[in-house]
Amino acid sequence: MIRERTEPAESRLRWKSIARLLAAILVAAVVFFFLARVLYSNWEQVKAYQWQFNLPLLALSFVGLVGSYLVDIAVWRQAITRMGQHIRYQNALRLYFAAGIAKYIPGTVWQFLGWFYLAQREGVSTVVAGTSIFLTQALSALAGVLLAVAAFAAKGSQDMVGQLLPLLLILPVGLVVLQPRLVSRVLNWGLARLGRPPISFDLSFRDLVAIFVFYLLSYVLWGAALFFFANALTPLPLAYFAPFLGVFPAAYALGLIAPFAPAGIGVREGVLTYLLSLFVPLPIATVIALLTRPWMMVVEIVGAGAALLSYARQSRREQDRP
Repeated sequence: MIRERTEPAESRLRWKSIARLLAAILVAAVVFFFLARVLYSNWEQVKAYQWQFNLPLLALSFVGLVGSYLVDIAVWRQAITRMGQHIRYQNALRLYFAAGIAKYIPGTVWQFLGWFYLAQREGVSTVVAGTSIFLTQALSALAGVLLAVAAFAAKGSQDMVGQLLPLLLILPVGLVVLQPRLVSRVLNWGLARLGRPPISFDLSFRDLVAIFVFYLLSYVLWGAALFFFANALTPLPLAYFAPFLGVFPAAYALGLIAPFAPAGIGVREGVLTYLLSLFVPLPIATVIALLTRPWMMVVEIVGAGAALLSYARQSRREQDRP
């Protein structure tokens, strides 16, 4: 009887996994087909465009990209510390990149499950690991959305002061919504909608503001990195810098909420193409958007490789102990 009951359940899970994989392949195929069609139809414009290869700007883009990852890791580690537990920064660093491998599996949840599991291996309790991940990702999403809205609002202004004004309004808005009771209610409402038990955290208003501000810094570094990367390929006016800060947060958020697309593949490229087309012609935006994936993967692969090597060395040391 038990086998009869479990087999249909296992079959349904298997078919769900297959359906997610097929959906991921289909969406990526459709998006890349249209991007390829744009390039094919405008190939002469792409060839004749004023391309460049600026190595210093490319190097600067990698500095900004790596810096954003380092800030993300530091923010999560600080949240862990404020919740009364401790994890070394080096361990948080390898954990973050090792768990990042799982985001290329269809389903947004796998990266965070890997993060959750590895955090417990580093001595973080189940409650603190789960709470810190959920809380920091929620505040990260809030920071990203507000930055994207403010950055695109800045695009309508031609002078630097007019561009900075919407960005400066982010902090007052953040101060209003970052009340601990309000954050707790919103998070637990979201967890209830997902069928998850409520969480509790002992973080002050000051702690929440600090996490929010550092996530803003992380997204600013991301935006600056993307601006430098695009500039390494084609010259862009400095007036585009402030509006450019909103491109990655918007593309990242839309890629994240597409659970069928591993690492937002296809979805993120499509959104990036559209947003970049606000600054450069559509065929050029398509080329830049497609190149952002290998650009990001260089950092992710190096980080994941170093993380796995670190875990392998730790495992050997533990085996060698008497």
